[in-house]
This record gives sequence, C-alpha cells and structure tokens, in this order.
Amino acid sequence: MRHTILICEDEAMLRADLVAELSEVGYQVLAAGDGMQALDLLDDSRPDLILCDICMPGRDGPDLLARLRATRPDLSDVPFLFLTALGERGEIVAGKQAAADDYLVKAVDYEVILATIAAHLRQVARVRAGVEAHLTHARAALHAPLSSDGSAIDRLAPGIVLLDQGGAVLRADTAARAFCSAEGGLSIGARLSCEGNAPLREVIERCLRGEIHGVEPVSVPRPTARLT
Repeated sequence: MRHTILICEDEAMLRADLVAELSEVGYQVLAAGDGMQALDLLDDSRPDLILCDICMPGRDGPDLLARLRATRPDLSDVPFLFLTALGERGEIVAGKQAAADDYLVKAVDYEVILATIAAHLRQVARVRAGVEAHLTHARAALHAPLSSDGSAIDRLAPGIVLLDQGGAVLRADTAARAFCSAEGGLSIGARLSCEGNAPLREVIERCLRGEIHGVEPVSVPRPTARLT
C-alpha cells in the first residue's frame, strides 16, 4: 500500500525538497504552506502521517495540532510529527507535551526523517492489526446465535455497545459497562451518554447518520488524555 504523507512547511524551498525526497522513496505527498492550507487539504484527504513545521504565519504547528485533536477524532490515530528549528531541550519537551508524536530538529537529515516516518507507520500498522484481530473475533461472536440475555457478547474481550438506528442501547457487554463506570464522561443507560466527550459523541452521531460505513476502528481522545 502506498502511504500518503502531509507536509506542512512555510519555507518553499524546504517544502519542495521534502516533497521530492518523500516522493522518490514511494510516498504520495500532499504539501501545504501553513496550517490553514493543511486544514483545507484534510477536508478531502486522510493522510497516513503529518509532518509539520512549528513556526508558521497564520495557523502555526501547535495550533494546527490542537485543532485536529479537538475536532478531528477520525485523525487521532494519524502520527503527527513536528519538524522545526527550535532545538533547545525545553522547546523539544514543550513540543512533545503539546501531544505531538515525535519532534525532528532542523537542519534536515533526510535519512533520519525517512527512518522516523517508517517507524511510526509500522507502529500504526501493528496497532491496526491488533484492532482488526479483536474485530474479527467480535464479528464471529456477534454473528453467532445470541442467548436471550445477550451473554454471548460477554465472552468478548473488547467492550461492545449495540445501538439501534435511533441511538438507543440494545445491549452492552460486561466489559463496556465496567469501562464506562470506571472512566469519566461515559455512562450506559437507555442511551450511551458521552457527557464531556464531544469527539466520541461526534463519531457516534456520524455512525447513526450513516456517514461511517462498514466496520472501521476509530481512535477517540478520552478526558484522561489516553486514546481508546
């Protein structure tokens, strides 16, 4: 599979060099000159990784990252890497605390950039393979005859909540009920309540509207800053 990389860099020559280097090794590359252009590109595409400068006019790198984390739960499993000339220790720590997945310092070392990108893409592939294995097991169990009390889904490791087309809870397994009672912002009653978790509520509403088709894992930021 050919991976897509979004580059967000305001220096035109460096942006062109990055596009050339990544294209040469087989990546499909999208290029933006600032955070606003990046958001426009993300309206119509879903990259496998984002490589972004920190200091840019208009919407800068941290602002773009914060916007994506807050409003695009569908991109929360896409690695976001900062590429910047801010190389002091405190600046690196601040960059990583801003929820970036990695921090690369200019001057550009293309071997390091390519190795870092490949490592993050492998990590995402491993996580998705694990999720897919759980989903395969879940599909098999859900297609098996359910007992009258719905106990069949209790044999599954993942937490599962079955909703009807109106969003009412049909069944929820033991793992899902334990998870929701232990974590802030989620509760299961007649409906699945996502109080304080707007990204998860948005994903559920999109599913109910038919905007997410088939079975696809979606990573959602939790109030605890973990991903689930």
